[in-house]
Amino acid sequence: MSDEIHYPADLTDLEGPEELRVEYIKGLIETAAEDARHVTLNVSLALAVVAAFLTQLPHELVFGQALAVRLTLFLGLLSLGASAIAFFAYVRAVHYARMAIVRSLASADAKHARQLWAGRYGVWERKKRWYQAGQMLMYVGLGLEALSMAVIFIRGWPLA
Repeated sequence: MSDEIHYPADLTDLEGPEELRVEYIKGLIETAAEDARHVTLNVSLALAVVAAFLTQLPHELVFGQALAVRLTLFLGLLSLGASAIAFFAYVRAVHYARMAIVRSLASADAKHARQLWAGRYGVWERKKRWYQAGQMLMYVGLGLEALSMAVIFIRGWPLA
């Protein structure tokens, strides 16, 4: 027995009374909004870490470190900035998909709405690489920043 849920490939499960199709479309719109809010938190986290490192670390502390530590800090900040950009590109695509899904309300076309969200050419299929790149870059950036901070705290300051 499989735990997977299987949906008909022809989307016949999205036929039915108009009020149910409209409710389904409204659910997709809310799901897209929640997805965008969640991913926007990742953008905020990445930018907050960058801002904190740039504004709260004393310059003497950073520039007093060995080149390898400074380079690790810099690459971590670059990675976090790139993560924010990648996540933002995904959020922007979700926003446009959500706007297109809203248009499906007028005709109660649940099949079209589903295709826009999760179909072969839906937002996830077209833009998942941006999301995945954002996640990878976030983990790399946070890891590099944590490593550089660990080295600074373990080895002490300043190290030239």
